[in-house]
Amino acid sequence: MASLVLRGRVWYVVWRFRGRQFWRSTGAAHDGKTQNGKPRPTAPAKRELRRLESSLERGRNDTRTTLAELFDMVEDHYAVAGFRSAAQLRSRLKHLRPFFGRTEARHVSRADLLAYSRRRKEEGARAATINRELEVVGRAFRMGRQAGQTENPLTIEKLREAPPRQGFFDAGEVAALLARLPDYLRAPVEFAWLTGWRRGEVYGLEWRQVDFGAGEIRLGTSKTDRPRVFPITPRIGELLESVKPEDGTIRALVFTRYGRPVADFRKAWATACAAIGKPGTLFHDLRRSAARRMEADGVPRSVIMALMGHSTEAMFHRYRIVSQADLRTVSNLLANRR
Repeated sequence: MASLVLRGRVWYVVWRFRGRQFWRSTGAAHDGKTQNGKPRPTAPAKRELRRLESSLERGRNDTRTTLAELFDMVEDHYAVAGFRSAAQLRSRLKHLRPFFGRTEARHVSRADLLAYSRRRKEEGARAATINRELEVVGRAFRMGRQAGQTENPLTIEKLREAPPRQGFFDAGEVAALLARLPDYLRAPVEFAWLTGWRRGEVYGLEWRQVDFGAGEIRLGTSKTDRPRVFPITPRIGELLESVKPEDGTIRALVFTRYGRPVADFRKAWATACAAIGKPGTLFHDLRRSAARRMEADGVPRSVIMALMGHSTEAMFHRYRIVSQADLRTVSNLLANRR
């Protein structure tokens, strides 16, 4: 019905209940003693086994897996899978772990999730941030159920998020912005405006991913972990040629700050945006602008999604921003048809 299994240096209890397997750490470390050539369970591990067997004999399952253990499982999964979002996961767990601590998964309720959301709101977290953190809790429970470590399902009720940002640039604003940026920022900013790539993708681009012969830029890994290819248009080709080392120096990154990786350019960016009358505009708004521009140019939606790395239609729609100029154009067209 139940047994003890040594994993590493710790004894675990393993049992089956209603056709499903469960396991949990006893918290008892192996003391190195053996019996008949096999590791001998310690007294604390045996007590935990007897307590479990007693519960099972009464027809009750005993899953005392904690949220901390489930969070460890999620973090291990991200590390093994090599997800690029592992750093974001660690950031979210910094808030989740202290709140839930050693709470057993079977005791987590809707009230606990509401209390967490309230706490994070008081700390100044946005609804979108809280929702991403709650998604980690949901993933932890799903993985726990798959591993047989918890039984109870958990419904995650998300908070209402703010609508997508409405920031964007038009061609004239980009030209004005480029004129006010330092030399080392002009090429990557225009590249982002043309491709719609994320900041990390632009500044992480390496020369080995640029194939002038094939006329392609191959982004082997991205946020979606899907390979992407972007054609080298004449203007993109000019930008790439402009940042090639003139002295023949071999370097990995395409866009650098005088040969070194670009670390932080927030001050230069903010100054230039304020100078053209767009304070508070983000680098990411170049990506939104590219999506809107490509669609206005008649590029098929599926192609835009492939070029920019949108994995779902829902995400693509968040980037389809209608500007006041677009609305005025439609208004004029409708008026002329009367």
